[in-house]
Amino acid sequence: MTGEQREISVEVAEYTGPWLPTLYGAVERVSFEGDRAGDLADGFRFNLVTGTAAEPEGVQTGDAYSVAVVVPRGLDEIRDGQPDPAVVVPEPVLTTSSGSTFADLLTTTAQDLGGDGASPLAKVRSVETALTERVEDGGTWYFSDGDNPENPSRAGHSIERLCTLLGGEVDPVGNEE
Repeated sequence: MTGEQREISVEVAEYTGPWLPTLYGAVERVSFEGDRAGDLADGFRFNLVTGTAAEPEGVQTGDAYSVAVVVPRGLDEIRDGQPDPAVVVPEPVLTTSSGSTFADLLTTTAQDLGGDGASPLAKVRSVETALTERVEDGGTWYFSDGDNPENPSRAGHSIERLCTLLGGEVDPVGNEE
């Protein structure tokens, strides 16, 4: 990545926890200093996709680290809390292909699966059973671990996926997540 090289040094004061602040950009190096530097470096985790840094054992007052990053060019356009113009956020899908809203779909599904339960709790448990048990066990879901290309199990719990599954557009397939 091309851009401006930046580095910060952080000394932890009045904070304990696993999360470590970093800088916006492509992280090139994280190094720890001080008495616990080796232990912190051994446990350090960094998510390249989200830019999230964590030390599972947690940092504490007196710990220190530095972060070197390359900040991409073009950030002059980001001012005063405005979103990054390079990031495109899709509009959420809140309706099914038949035009039902997600809320309507959830209500209808809960009523259908809740049946004639003797109490509100019995209805909730009927819905739970229907949504967690496989078809062969009396439920509504087909199991797939993703190995069968004819019946794939899509990842995620987005509103779009739930609308697709609950709206009857496809057979409900999952991996018991």
